[in-house]
Amino acid sequence: MKRLSDSAISRLDAFWATEMCCQPGDFLIPGIAVVERLAPDGSEYAHLFRRGPRLQITCSPSMADLVRSAILELPVEGAFDVALLGQSLGRRADRIIGPTFLGYLDPLEAEPVDSNVRLLDAADLQSLVEFEQRVPAQDWEYSGLRAGQPIAGYFVDGEMRSAAGYKVWGGCIAHIGIITRPDSRRSGYARVCVNKIAHYAVAGGLIAQYQTLYANEAAMTVGRARGVEHYADRIYVRGSAT
Repeated sequence: MKRLSDSAISRLDAFWATEMCCQPGDFLIPGIAVVERLAPDGSEYAHLFRRGPRLQITCSPSMADLVRSAILELPVEGAFDVALLGQSLGRRADRIIGPTFLGYLDPLEAEPVDSNVRLLDAADLQSLVEFEQRVPAQDWEYSGLRAGQPIAGYFVDGEMRSAAGYKVWGGCIAHIGIITRPDSRRSGYARVCVNKIAHYAVAGGLIAQYQTLYANEAAMTVGRARGVEHYADRIYVRGSAT
């Protein structure tokens, strides 16, 4: 069932078209397009964005010929392939991230009541610091959560067990990050936190974005439970200069 409003889809198409150096209407045109663009920080990269029948790619000029030779003669489904990219780019691919699920929530169902979840305020800073100390450093880094962001925390016996927050992209997207303590996983806390922070974002005029690796089964389960609507898929290659 379609959950995203037409206005939300228009805003998202406009945002991602800008990111991918194309026009919003291009996402409706079947096929593959490769656009060369320098990264702001000068890094080497290739960004594959699959929406509907379209595979739109931006990449560093130095990687463009390799990308084109690898995929331009393939169908979209065949070209959007991590193994193929790794084989074709060889040593030029320092790290391949994906495939990644990209989905959105707008509008939302009524927010269920759970007294254990709340939006954090300045008085909760110490709780957030203690929470960070109790989760793996890499998980915390991947979550993207930082003090000062809008964050919803789930508390049990006064201790934060899970948290979800967001960064604003392009003035219209709330990019949600989530993390749960290892001793509190599979508890449903993450789902409640995502629900709370998504409602807060949508109430502020934003579109709640949920992005996770398809390989992250726990995160995919949370997304499905919240009714996140699939929008696109991504693969990002961090390139090597040699």
